[in-house]
Amino acid sequence: MMFQGNARKLQDFWANKHLQTPGFHDSYWKQTPQRQFVAEKICALPGVSSVLELGCNVGANLMAIHKINPCIRLSGIDVNESALNYGKAKFRECGVRAKFRNRSMLNLNEYPSKSHDVVFTYAVLMHVPGKEVREQVIPNALRIARKFVVHSELHAFSEREAEYYKSIANTQMKDREWRDYFSLYSEFVPLDHISISQCPDVIRIVPNLVTDPQCPNALVVVQKSPNSRNSLLKKAAVCARRVMLR
Repeated sequence: MMFQGNARKLQDFWANKHLQTPGFHDSYWKQTPQRQFVAEKICALPGVSSVLELGCNVGANLMAIHKINPCIRLSGIDVNESALNYGKAKFRECGVRAKFRNRSMLNLNEYPSKSHDVVFTYAVLMHVPGKEVREQVIPNALRIARKFVVHSELHAFSEREAEYYKSIANTQMKDREWRDYFSLYSEFVPLDHISISQCPDVIRIVPNLVTDPQCPNALVVVQKSPNSRNSLLKKAAVCARRVMLR
């Protein structure tokens, strides 16, 4: 499975995916009910004036946020430079300002702590190896976020759902991984700071009119704990040191 492979090989795959997939940029630019759903939830969070999307591709989610609240400052990173250039051109056409950087979410040290109100991902962590998610992405997302970390990803809401994902792991889920985000985040913040809700099935419909098991099924909202700052900085520093020593 792709997510069990080497993280750098996986980054290279996504950095060059546009070369293998005709219409790659156009397909990712399309607005969908699910993008709208996530954008509305982010904009409804209290006191949000800036967002950073990890793995933003062409920036379609950022544009969806802008259409709801044009006052929110937009930033995004992605390993695919071609996708970012496509997004920059689209944003210029629309007269919308956004900061795009060609960066990996495994290299976030340049972002200061508490520099963005919300850090979020959309259907990205399902493609990232579990070790990197736990040791690098989550600690740094929490460090950079001033108020909230938000994910629209695959989450197992029950043992039955976990078994279902396992049963299709070698067919429909070859390049995706579900996770238990309660367990992941319980290492970093109090449980009452973690909210996970199910995405309505109606927004996960694909052209053949069935619910797509590969689409994100959950909206994870993690509220920053003011008491967790020191431990998060320590965890992020340890992760940064691990990367330097590789």
